[in-house]
Amino acid sequence: MFLVLWIVVENMGFAPCFGQVATIRGYVRELGSNEPISGATLTLEATRRRIQTNSVGYFSFSALPGQVQRLRITAVAYAPSQIEVLPDTLDGFLTITLAPNTLDSVDIEGSRIPPASLGRVVVPIADLKRIPAILGEVDIIKALDLIPGFNLGVEGGSGLFVRGGSPDQNLILLDGIPVYNAAHLFGFLSIFHPDVVQSLEAYKAAFPAKYGGRLSSVIDIKTKEGSTEKRQGNAAIGLLSSRIFWEGPIGGSKKTTFILGARASYLGLLTLPLYFAYQGGSADFYAQYWLADGNARIQHRFSNGGQLSLSLYAGQDILATATSDIPGEAFSQSLQWGNYTASLQYRQPLGKKFFWNSLLAGSRYRYGLSTKGELTLANDSLFTTEQFLASGIRDLTWKNELSWYAGPGHTFSAGAELSSWLVTPGLVRNENSINGILKEVEKKVPAQSAAGFVEWNGELSSRLSVQVGLRASAFRSDTLLGPYWEPRARLAYRVNDRWSVQASASVMRQFLQLVSTNGIGLPNDVYIPASAQFLPSVSRGVSAGVFHALPRFDAEISVEAYAKQFDNLLDFQLGTNLLENIENLEGSVLRGGIGRAYGLELFASKSVGRWKGWLGYTLAWSEQQFEGVNGGNWFPARFDRRHDLSLTGSYDINKRFSVSGSFVFQSGSPVSFPVALIPYVNPGFDEPTLTAVYGLRSNARMPNYHRMDLGFQYRPYGRENRTWSFGAYNVYNQQNPFYLRVRPVQQGFISGNPIPPEYRVEQTSFIPFLPYLSYEWKF
Repeated sequence: MFLVLWIVVENMGFAPCFGQVATIRGYVRELGSNEPISGATLTLEATRRRIQTNSVGYFSFSALPGQVQRLRITAVAYAPSQIEVLPDTLDGFLTITLAPNTLDSVDIEGSRIPPASLGRVVVPIADLKRIPAILGEVDIIKALDLIPGFNLGVEGGSGLFVRGGSPDQNLILLDGIPVYNAAHLFGFLSIFHPDVVQSLEAYKAAFPAKYGGRLSSVIDIKTKEGSTEKRQGNAAIGLLSSRIFWEGPIGGSKKTTFILGARASYLGLLTLPLYFAYQGGSADFYAQYWLADGNARIQHRFSNGGQLSLSLYAGQDILATATSDIPGEAFSQSLQWGNYTASLQYRQPLGKKFFWNSLLAGSRYRYGLSTKGELTLANDSLFTTEQFLASGIRDLTWKNELSWYAGPGHTFSAGAELSSWLVTPGLVRNENSINGILKEVEKKVPAQSAAGFVEWNGELSSRLSVQVGLRASAFRSDTLLGPYWEPRARLAYRVNDRWSVQASASVMRQFLQLVSTNGIGLPNDVYIPASAQFLPSVSRGVSAGVFHALPRFDAEISVEAYAKQFDNLLDFQLGTNLLENIENLEGSVLRGGIGRAYGLELFASKSVGRWKGWLGYTLAWSEQQFEGVNGGNWFPARFDRRHDLSLTGSYDINKRFSVSGSFVFQSGSPVSFPVALIPYVNPGFDEPTLTAVYGLRSNARMPNYHRMDLGFQYRPYGRENRTWSFGAYNVYNQQNPFYLRVRPVQQGFISGNPIPPEYRVEQTSFIPFLPYLSYEWKF
């Protein structure tokens, strides 16, 4: 592949000039904090050639020697800049700084808006804090939910649906480390501390070849490196949670920096009186919820331009509930889940035209649910029954990437990665006080994967650019699967400074699938690795878009269309109970499914000025087909959303006061309702239990979802280091569905005999009108 690309460069006439050019290289960083700016666009005005900084803000340009070189630099959420590179400074090392956008206008010749990229989304962290909060804290994943193509599903759902894909089809990276569950508080918050995050890049199409292992999206989140100027930080106190962040240099050389961030929720403290009342017998219910996480990073910059960093994260959620509202009976449960990640990364320019990045990373995710029931029998003895369900993943990954800035407007990259996984699809234990352990099953599956890639980003002219890549991957669990080839391509044509047309095509493959129960009620999920029985899933997608910049209004509008095809999908049989079927998981899973997703996305955004915001609308379809399900016909996938509308805006009234708001509307999600309920009487119990009988898959939909949020920010005396935030989530108290369930409704008695109950569908809503208040200060 490299030979082919070299021939292309030779034929384009760049290679003979390599010995006659100078090099402009260096980093683009944020003014003040000195944090790197990834994805900044640098334009060499003499040739109109463009290049973007890499993930650590590095760039390298080739230019004619002996001339003054003019560069224009633009980046999302930053004021554009122009610099002149004098002949005697060529072949040196530059550090270019950009200032965050302010209310004041900046006159720059040419467009102030960075060129749009098909399928790529950048969420400016500074603008993120203008979005109305929940529980007093803004959230970057909630912000993605307001972008066309991204959808968080039902109220409180922790999964992100991207262009018709399932939640497990998203590759979420924190400093290059895979995160398997990014949810806190059942999806109302993510694990990403807003003060720790430096940048977020999300891809829903035109995937770079270095990313793989998922079908629908890549969400690449990087934490701050730490200020080199001084030690500083900020803290925030809210009604239900608080957070703190601290950064700065270590020692006097300013070459070593650190960051520390921590968050905690004190929901559990607020409910402690109820817990003590339950223990004392004066209450028949309690609920305790605890949330805590922390980030740490240390980075050292060497004199040769190299950078070594260590990044750590740990987070845990715990929910404990108990009830004893029926005399002689008590029921309690505990739900826990958490992520632990660590990465060691080294990055260094090699000469003038090469850049090397090496990463060693580990990640662990664990989920556990334990339940306990107590029943006082007629002889006053106590009968107890306990159940425990757990699943989890551990992985260790080593990645290496080498980039070559070959010539003006041409960058080549190649890399390889190795991963070792230990997947626990399920651990189940059932026991009671009479029989002891009734069932104890644990499934563990070791697996390994390997991948390599090559990619070329080039400009064939000042208007036409291409990105061509090829990824090869293989996987091994019970058998060796692969190698598989995953080609990627993107074509962009810039009609002028305001109009551009882009298209892309990609093949993606996934070796680890999250399979969810698909009935009504709360889902149960397990991870299943690819094997001889469960072939890896694959998607083939195409996307195209038209982009138009409006410099006069500092705005941009775009229209994107996409179509994707999925193969080798998995799903559970309807009504599957993991506690009863974990030892026969293979027999409970539908395999060999196919899917299709297609849609149209409209987006308009304004990122500069007193008014900021965006409007997004998506018209989409997502369908699946399994042999033996719904007669072999296509049916809507549970993440199908026909219409998705979002409107977000903020307005700076003055230096002290600003207001923000958002409105979302989504079509109801498909659900599968039972067509019959069969009573079953357990020996020794008077009341029968009901077994659901299902018919067609996705035979109904939940009610439509809509919500409005409002937020206000007040800075006393106009100071940026003190901010009061207050507002409300779900302003008009819309009762959006969390889940649906079937419940019996007693009809009364005839001649002293009860009338058979009537069964009705009831909607459970989770979050009503929820006000918030928080105070943040910088130190």
